[in-house]
Amino acid sequence: MIEGGAEALSAGLDAEQIGELARTSKVPYDPAVTLRVAATLASLGVPPKQTVDLMEAMMQAGRTPNDLLSLPTQVQEGVARGKTPAQAARGLGRGAEHAPWAHGSELPPGQTKTKTNPHKP
Repeated sequence: MIEGGAEALSAGLDAEQIGELARTSKVPYDPAVTLRVAATLASLGVPPKQTVDLMEAMMQAGRTPNDLLSLPTQVQEGVARGKTPAQAARGLGRGAEHAPWAHGSELPPGQTKTKTNPHKP
């Protein structure tokens, strides 16, 4: 865990953020792995606060450790499509990263772009 913490510090997370992630990392999440993933995300350019928020959201949602490990790849894929690291990381913790409408390009199935007035029947 010390190495993961050192990597996270080098990547721009502060001691408080590292401690927060370590405390949040309960079984099945290994704190050392959580910190290394966070360090990788921050190294890719995801802002430290957003990195911590994303990691915590993933763990609180009960996502698998493998889901956490896939985050850097997902961010890199978003960057390859022209997004900033922060944009690429946005929404990943909610599990919406694979939905085309999560990126503003399409609407969910069954949805239309018609505007309705909630005050009219």
